Amino acid sequence: AAVAHRVEQGVTEVLTAQRRASHVITAQVRTHDPVRDREVDDLLRTVMSGLQSWMPQSSRGDRVDPLRSFPAAKVGALRRNLNDLQPESAPEPLHASEEAPEFEGTEGREWGGPRYEDLENYIGSREDADFDLAEAFAHLAASARRPVDLLGLLEIAHRNGMVETGDIATVEARRPDGTVRRFAFGDVTAGTTGTTTGQEHTDD
Repeated sequence: AAVAHRVEQGVTEVLTAQRRASHVITAQVRTHDPVRDREVDDLLRTVMSGLQSWMPQSSRGDRVDPLRSFPAAKVGALRRNLNDLQPESAPEPLHASEEAPEFEGTEGREWGGPRYEDLENYIGSREDADFDLAEAFAHLAASARRPVDLLGLLEIAHRNGMVETGDIATVEARRPDGTVRRFAFGDVTAGTTGTTTGQEHTDD
């Protein structure tokens, strides 16, 4: 009985060892990366070759330069831009809907964007050939001195060809709810039309 028990225990241990070895081999095959192994081998050979060249060749008293860092990898040209993210075709145009909401009164419109048409008419009606941005904004009607109208006036000045004066200008803008905001910016002048100011013509 003891011999049979011993044989049975030995067979169990052999089968357990075989299953363990099979599991290890399977995991190794699944995760094995020959390319990575070759890279590690190349790195180790390079390190060993470098250590041999740094080892003193004559006597133990020779100076050995310490290894500060490993050589940098030669990456080559890096990619500087991504794929073209523009859609292949333009989106479908929006169609007017009969169910579109309508603004009631002018309260909702007061919070909209710049009134470009009114600003362009105001700039075009000035008698001077050019205008100062801060001064022009300060002389607008109170309802037109909103922060967005300041941006709209700056956009018009940029389109007409603005020139920096080197000074710092401050203006007060009033939001539709009555709150006041002060803005500081580099003062600029611009033409009242689309002709760039300060441009000299040398044509004979």
